[in-house]
Amino acid sequence: MISPRKKKKQPPQRKGKPLSECGYDPRGFVRVTLLCRRKSDQHHCELCSTIGRIVCYKCKLAFYCTVQHFLVDKEFHVSMCDKMAVLKQAVAFSPLSEVREKWRNQRRAYMVDLFLFTWKKGEAHLDKSEYNDAIPAAMKSVTYAEALYGRGEEMIAPLLIAAESHLMLKRLNVAKALLAHSLTIELSKPEIRPLHKARIRHVEGLLALANDELQARYLRF
Repeated sequence: MISPRKKKKQPPQRKGKPLSECGYDPRGFVRVTLLCRRKSDQHHCELCSTIGRIVCYKCKLAFYCTVQHFLVDKEFHVSMCDKMAVLKQAVAFSPLSEVREKWRNQRRAYMVDLFLFTWKKGEAHLDKSEYNDAIPAAMKSVTYAEALYGRGEEMIAPLLIAAESHLMLKRLNVAKALLAHSLTIELSKPEIRPLHKARIRHVEGLLALANDELQARYLRF
């Protein structure tokens, strides 16, 4: 009589963690651990420039410090995520200097497009009094301007868009910091265009009025 084969005991299967515990969220970001990152490898938040712990899963270029900042910037980032993803693509090495120069010029032209795109978006949102949408667009434009031109006058216009938007949202300290950054550029670059100088004076006037209004409220109490 043949005895039935004994089934081998299978090792207990470990149930996987839910996606939400693994750092992935279906809203479109991936949480990044910074334990094994050097300071030089750390990225900064698109909105506030602090260290970013969350990255867009698609382009891997947009970092955020908190989920709240990701959600604030999400609607705007979706409109430019594909363009940012192109900059992340690896390009095959070429021994020809002409080919490498052409590739660098193409990437630079793409960054110029992104700089102008974000600048115009921020200006359009500011004109429509959509201040929460104007801020991330303007700060992205500042980032692209610094990468393309250094700390030059190209940064002034988007900085002032962000400063005016924060001012309208009664965030006076943030507006002061952004305005101070613009003034620093103005002092270091005395040949900036009159249009930028006039815009700086305009934001200075708005900030002075806001400070006077704040002081008047304190005096009432």
